[in-house]
Amino acid sequence: MRKLVLLLGAILPRTILCTPIGGPIEYKADPILITGVLSRTPEGYVPTRREFRDLQVNFTDTWNLYLLGLRSFQLVNQTDPLSYYEIAGIHGKPWKEWQGAKGEREGGYCPHNNNLFFGWHRPYLALYEQELYKHVQTIASQFPSHLHDRYTTAAHDFRIPYWDWGLGDAAGELPELFVSPTVDVIGTSGEPETIPNPLYRYDFNPLMPGDFSGKWTQYTHTLRWPSTYGPDAVSRDQKFIENYSRLRNAYRDKLAQGFSRTNISMNSFSKTYIEDPHGWLHYAIGGGDGDDKAPKEAWGHMWPSEYSGFEPVFWLVHANVDRLFTLFTTLHPSTRITPQATNTSNMWIAPGSTLDATTPLLPFWRTDTEFWTTEMVYDETVLGYAYPESQYWLYSTKEEWRESVRKRVGELYYERTREMLDPVRKDGKVGALAGVLDQGGGYKEWDLRVSGSRRTGSGGGVLGVEIAGREVGMWTGLGGGGNREDVGGSGGLVEMQGMVPLTAALLEEVQAGRLRSLEKGDVVRFLRGRLGWKWVAGGSGSEVMQGLVIDIVSTRARIPEDRGMLVEYEEDWEVHEVISGMGGGFV
Repeated sequence: MRKLVLLLGAILPRTILCTPIGGPIEYKADPILITGVLSRTPEGYVPTRREFRDLQVNFTDTWNLYLLGLRSFQLVNQTDPLSYYEIAGIHGKPWKEWQGAKGEREGGYCPHNNNLFFGWHRPYLALYEQELYKHVQTIASQFPSHLHDRYTTAAHDFRIPYWDWGLGDAAGELPELFVSPTVDVIGTSGEPETIPNPLYRYDFNPLMPGDFSGKWTQYTHTLRWPSTYGPDAVSRDQKFIENYSRLRNAYRDKLAQGFSRTNISMNSFSKTYIEDPHGWLHYAIGGGDGDDKAPKEAWGHMWPSEYSGFEPVFWLVHANVDRLFTLFTTLHPSTRITPQATNTSNMWIAPGSTLDATTPLLPFWRTDTEFWTTEMVYDETVLGYAYPESQYWLYSTKEEWRESVRKRVGELYYERTREMLDPVRKDGKVGALAGVLDQGGGYKEWDLRVSGSRRTGSGGGVLGVEIAGREVGMWTGLGGGGNREDVGGSGGLVEMQGMVPLTAALLEEVQAGRLRSLEKGDVVRFLRGRLGWKWVAGGSGSEVMQGLVIDIVSTRARIPEDRGMLVEYEEDWEVHEVISGMGGGFV
């Protein structure tokens, strides 16, 4: 990080002036430090964050403590800097400084749409984890004597779970737990109890005057796809269920493509293949477009980034984002984020700043005088945890470990395209798809590439992509992310870009006999007049998304025979003239 300069040392020896980006930042002495949880296994290794369903089924005592501990955490007085409310509010609203890390502008701390997305969220999750851990320990100590050792043992190695939202159909429907208002636990009396489900909603106790604005001052608890603007609003859970269900394979396709790119930069992997689908999930949970039963722009807390930290499932979603970056850094050990100018801004980042691995990640203190930086957290074990795939100490060599991770990624994250074409590769006489693959296992990969810009602080939006009126994919520009200056429209524009895979949808057209092949001539002719898009704006339509450019691109891909090996993509993409036949607009 940049040099810290002592200010007025003789008079205020513990007041520091830091100038990380865009102006000086003053902060107080003795801040709360982010250390991660310090407990270790008996062998001296860091404990493991587990997929929540694994924790629920195979570590039932730890799961029970997690639910009780999270409920306890959410009930902490909201003025406590280590309350659920204060820690959730670091992400965006109420746009207050945390532990004295105050910048020159008014806004939240979270950086979106830039290369700090991965690095910033890692110590953020570690702060959440270290505080939740304390509640889990306290809860465990309250069990009766005949259960005391059992639960304190389960509590010792507790780490937050993650939700692997990228498994597609293999994971089944949305977990019922996420839409259940109550949950059954074993209480500290040792007897079964039913408690409010801490993963269903967070209750503001109370709404803090002046912290929120607009309709958010009417919502006394977090909502998904809220039914109205007023205090009588309820979550429309079915909308969450439906939107997750229709998008779950798209999440998997996106991750599969990202992991398959051999020469990809960390910046590109972060923005295009992680932040983009993570934005779809924010939309699926929070909602953004309204329907006949609710006013337009009836967003829930998970959609605009200013409020998403309060949504309980946010932490499970982002723990998986963190895990996906661990998988990436394992497979690309020498790849790091590269310097990048940003036109996004928040409390501590000024528009036009160049961000890199040494940029301080406010407000996360590593020491009394130093913030964490991205280069300090490439290895997650420095913050006291690992993931099932990152336990390198279980292998004889680092090479053996990385090979096991590569195989695991190939098994978990595979495109629908591969699922459809694997039988063809094994038996070339399978139905209408028989001629799609060449002798080397290669085929034509087709994607829609989108770029444009939106105003910082705007509601963002969702680009729905259709073929012949059938939805085949989407792309999101996550709502919010700006500071208070930007919301009024005087701020800058955020550059947005992404890819929507089309190949699986085209293969379905081949199977139906409406498309002859994946070759250029056939696909371009087919898409003209059939490919359409719809931009559902979270703000004021076309004023939000500017300079929208949509291209159809293709490259060659190859499916290896080994299922544990990732699909291989060539790096050269050809742009095709299809736009003349497209239809679309703003909603």
